[in-house]
Amino acid sequence: MILKAIIVDDEEYSRKSLYYLLDENCPEVYVAGMAASVAEARKLLETVKADVVFLDIAMPRENGFELIPDLEKNDSSVIFTTAFDQYALKAIKASAIDYLLKPVSINELQESIKKVLDWTALKKSRNINNQSYTASLQNLSESLGTREAITKISLPDSQGFKIKNIADIMYISADNNYSCFYFKHAEKMFVSKSMKDFEDILNPAHFVRIHKSSIINLHYLKDYSIKNGFVAILINEMELPVSRRRSAEFLDRVKAFFNR
Repeated sequence: MILKAIIVDDEEYSRKSLYYLLDENCPEVYVAGMAASVAEARKLLETVKADVVFLDIAMPRENGFELIPDLEKNDSSVIFTTAFDQYALKAIKASAIDYLLKPVSINELQESIKKVLDWTALKKSRNINNQSYTASLQNLSESLGTREAITKISLPDSQGFKIKNIADIMYISADNNYSCFYFKHAEKMFVSKSMKDFEDILNPAHFVRIHKSSIINLHYLKDYSIKNGFVAILINEMELPVSRRRSAEFLDRVKAFFNR
């Protein structure tokens, strides 16, 4: 039996990497298409009857859970590809066919394909539909399909990508079409995506855009000064300007954060 698959991931490297892993190691799988967003995946599903969808969760604009209703219509099985922490993984594994933790290993990929094949054969032999399965995914999306649930983030670099703890991000600055991440251990990393992409993913209760070129993690805020303009001072003594038009919202977010 050949499984027709699509890959949904906003990172080009992740899409291509999984495609090549499947092509070289999983002869039971034919990749019929790839999508860089949930919107692209919806269009693809209009023409492709996918047996299995490899679905990233943390994507800008719409997260992977928002594709679930469309997958229900197509009777597609789901294998999540994710950088979620272990708590979330347990919940995902209880509801999905399987999950693959990035970076994906060949053995785990092959085991996931076997589960899909077994599930597909069972559905056919017992005339089972995906209704209860997708209902389980819907419940999962309600509990995990929020930015509060995401504790790790996948950041692409020239060699592939790195998985970082979101709690370690002190601030992000814009550099043309790039974003520069600064971490609490003085490490920094350039990423070829705009800050808006990350603003859509990160928890707004913790991360605040204070300027067109800066997002800060309120866990690392030390002081706020208006002596020489509006300035946010982080615990490493880094001073970042707060734009006048964002200052009122910034103060409201700070108040809400520290009064939790």
